[in-house]
Amino acid sequence: MTTDRMIDAQRPLAEFAWSLKERYRQTHGMTKQQFMKLYNLGEVALSTVFENLLPATRNRHGKLTEKVSVDGYDFVKLDSGRPIPLGDMKTCTGYKNGHSWKFAVRNAHGKKGYLYVVGYNPVNDQVYFFAIPPSVEKPKTILNITFCPETGDITSKYGRYQVDSWEEMSLKG
Repeated sequence: MTTDRMIDAQRPLAEFAWSLKERYRQTHGMTKQQFMKLYNLGEVALSTVFENLLPATRNRHGKLTEKVSVDGYDFVKLDSGRPIPLGDMKTCTGYKNGHSWKFAVRNAHGKKGYLYVVGYNPVNDQVYFFAIPPSVEKPKTILNITFCPETGDITSKYGRYQVDSWEEMSLKG
């Protein structure tokens, strides 16, 4: 997918990210218009925005967390006095693949801790959240989260790890 098409496809995720940036006071003096302009120019990496928002969310709720972005995980928990790997953040947009729709989560294998997934589902214009625990084996290639082309309901085994909100996802682990 070209960068321009990806920008268009992920625009709803950018809008959602902005709402979280406002809620968790992570705007850094920027307005929504400025943020979206930079996003539209390809200057905003949504994965990084969400990586920065997860510790802000957890810290606001009293779960001390730091972003580290090292090989294998993006976050560590600090509440035990020493850093413990917490998990890795992934963002994706659903797309049609033949007769099915799916989120294709790349580079999930070998991640330590939870796999936090934020995905935009164009079938029903919704943002979905998954907190896949470390005990779940991740495929070596692509972790596919499939969904119904009519309703947008998750149809794969990863549906059991879907949660209702950003906060619920962020506070897992």
